[in-house]
Amino acid sequence: MAVLYLIPNLAPCGDSAQLELILRSLDQMGSDSGFDGEIHIFTFPPLAEWERIRFETGFRWLSVHIHLIRPYFLSDIFLQIFQHIRRFHIHPRAVHVWGDALTGVGLHISRLFKAQSIVSLRHIPSMCPPRKSTIRAFDYLLVNSAALQKYWEKAGYRGNWKIVRDQIADPEKNTAVHSSSEISFIHDGKNSLNEKISSETSCFPQNKSEFLAELGLPEDSILAVCAGPVEAWKRWQWAVWSIDSVVRIHPEMHLLFLDPELNVPRQQQPKRDLAREMERRGIARFVRQYERESIIHFIPRRHDISRILPFMDFFWNPQSVPGSGLALLEAAAAGIPIISADFNGLEELLPEGTCARVPVHHETTAIAAASHNLWEQTERKQEMKSKSYEILKNFFNSFDTMKIYLSFYLKWT
Repeated sequence: MAVLYLIPNLAPCGDSAQLELILRSLDQMGSDSGFDGEIHIFTFPPLAEWERIRFETGFRWLSVHIHLIRPYFLSDIFLQIFQHIRRFHIHPRAVHVWGDALTGVGLHISRLFKAQSIVSLRHIPSMCPPRKSTIRAFDYLLVNSAALQKYWEKAGYRGNWKIVRDQIADPEKNTAVHSSSEISFIHDGKNSLNEKISSETSCFPQNKSEFLAELGLPEDSILAVCAGPVEAWKRWQWAVWSIDSVVRIHPEMHLLFLDPELNVPRQQQPKRDLAREMERRGIARFVRQYERESIIHFIPRRHDISRILPFMDFFWNPQSVPGSGLALLEAAAAGIPIISADFNGLEELLPEGTCARVPVHHETTAIAAASHNLWEQTERKQEMKSKSYEILKNFFNSFDTMKIYLSFYLKWT
């Protein structure tokens, strides 16, 4: 029996980061989990070869298989997944869908094989939300905060809601991509690929100076960052307005947009992602309008996010509604001063004192003013870092979280 995961994009962040952490925790539990260890992941291109290796050979106990689906139309997604299931004689025990894009397909497959149906909704409804009847039919609806659950319920969605908090890797037990221990998992016969991964790892910047040199920025640059796939509700335009204000006082300030889906070829983008592409174009238009191309930089898909995050000086989060808080947690774990809009649900992630807050419907200079106020306040930044780390101890419980997922996977209908 197997667990099927349906996830649109295996990027090194967001839903994919949560999925990978779950699998690594499950792998460390081994046969004690009561699960036979067969995992099948269905995803869309692009997917680099070494990324496939990380999932398929990076485990000691789990047997992980990745299946790329290239649909020409929506119903073709189900046909391709079904063909893979028949071809590889897969008998799913549970079908776990990440995000709302593939909920219909996941529900059909779970019903066909009488498997548990689970969907993780770590974001607000997308531009093309699923049917309410589809969401209601799932066995479990997983969200990472009570605020997000209320947001979905207010939109008319009902079901068996379960709150499962986001998890991040314990920095004291580094499970970052390409760690030496992970590379050692790769079996014999993969020597050339192993060498390729090792060579790529050695190219990662080892300190902020090397990172700035890679970007072609001066040594005295101060870096603010917004991270994650671009979404309209994240309101990154506010970050553009804010950098336009703060740079007048601090000309050494630079803003980085870490977008793992940037520069994906248009023909490889599902239609549901066209809204994100329009949002990217809107942000780029703002940048040109304010003539800030020299201080605003768009960073495409990288595989060393955990390594470069500590090089940042500020983390900006202007989002206005509940949504994935993983980027905030990772920034807090990296010790970056966080400046966030006080959206509904922030208190569940980072209580008072762990980050600088600005009103959700703030003026365009609010983030800039908060950054300026924190500029020279070393003691306050250190206090925020200490409080954040104390709070984050609650998130370093990946094994306890894995037991929650196993209770879903191992329960028979």
